Amino acid sequence: MEKEKFGFGSGVVIFFLGIILLLFTFYVVYSVFTNPEALSGFQALAPQVGGELGQVIGPVVNVMTYLVAALLLWVMGSISGRITKYGISMYKTSKEEEKTS
Repeated sequence: MEKEKFGFGSGVVIFFLGIILLLFTFYVVYSVFTNPEALSGFQALAPQVGGELGQVIGPVVNVMTYLVAALLLWVMGSISGRITKYGISMYKTSKEEEKTS
């Protein structure tokens, strides 16, 4: 009986943790799309190249900053979605164990 209660409680906690992480991810995406200057911090991480090569590579670096930010947001969203899915499966398993016992 205690094991089912623990599975139920931990499943609910993990589910809400995943939901909170998803909400945080959506908040970050919303803030980036409403304020695109927030991505300028990623450009500061790229090395500065001068001369003709800098003129060629400059636009590529600008595009790459957006791709890196999008990739990081995708990773955050997919991980929080998996955490939520794991919490749901723990909750369902505890309910099934409760019915069989």
